Amino acid sequence: MKRIVVGALLGALTLTTSVDSAHAAPKKKAKAAQQPPQSAEIDKAMGELKWGMSREQVLEQFTNVIRDKYKPLMAKATSAMEEDKLRARQRDELGKVKSSIVEFNGKKTGADVSFLKGEFTHNNGESMFKITEEGSENYYFFIQNKLWKWFKAFDASAFSGKSFEQFAEAIQSRYGKSEVREGDATHGGGKQKWLEWQDADTRLRAIDNKQFYGFYCLVFEDKATLKKLPQLRTAKVEETKAGNSLIDSVTSPEAAAETDNNPNVIDRITGKIRKREDAPEDPNKKGAPAKPATPPPSEGVRTEDDPLKGLGL
Repeated sequence: MKRIVVGALLGALTLTTSVDSAHAAPKKKAKAAQQPPQSAEIDKAMGELKWGMSREQVLEQFTNVIRDKYKPLMAKATSAMEEDKLRARQRDELGKVKSSIVEFNGKKTGADVSFLKGEFTHNNGESMFKITEEGSENYYFFIQNKLWKWFKAFDASAFSGKSFEQFAEAIQSRYGKSEVREGDATHGGGKQKWLEWQDADTRLRAIDNKQFYGFYCLVFEDKATLKKLPQLRTAKVEETKAGNSLIDSVTSPEAAAETDNNPNVIDRITGKIRKREDAPEDPNKKGAPAKPATPPPSEGVRTEDDPLKGLGL
């Protein structure tokens, strides 16, 4: 009798377990992270810049660009005095590039309390320098003396009054369609909106920094270095919430009230612009004041291939 009772209990238990399993909610499969779309335009924007180049190599490229810009101007100089002035401008431009070099060796810099915070760390062999172009500031980042990031911050005035959606539409006309994302795009950078693309070697982000800093940015990053950052950045990452008086002044109500000096900026990005409002006066036009010839701003590396050159960069 005992055997019959035990057998019945075991059968009931097995049946109950089977029923419970049958009614149990199916486990949801983890959603695979969506890969950013591919864009062939990224390589065109990079031009002659290659990830892994040393800081000296990148500096030499931009030095050559600046010198090449002044050569035809000096050749056309009509006097020794004019040539001397051009040489002085060239020296000044080259000097600004070299003086912009920052070594992130533990000493606080202006970058620590600016929109660049979260894009670098201290005491991990990191550095950067800046190139100023028409409409943007360009920051080139190095880790262990290897180029791994290009951060392009557009001038605040270039997108005055333009929404991130308008900026996104213009950028996507160059790099292809992408979804607007929102969250923490970079360590210590806070909540942002951004678009993301990639190619075999590069991740590209378009960032909405307008709320706090008044402008938008494009960030090109070496995918191979991104994967190795945990091993490369062995020193503890410090976070800071300090403000930046210069940035605060740019984003103050007074600055925000300034008029839009670039109403055609969207067309300039997409290359559809027909006439720039800030274009110099036609010297043949009656009554137009004559303007002395001045060297154009640095065009960067191989701008003929740059998909953003419609913005005058």
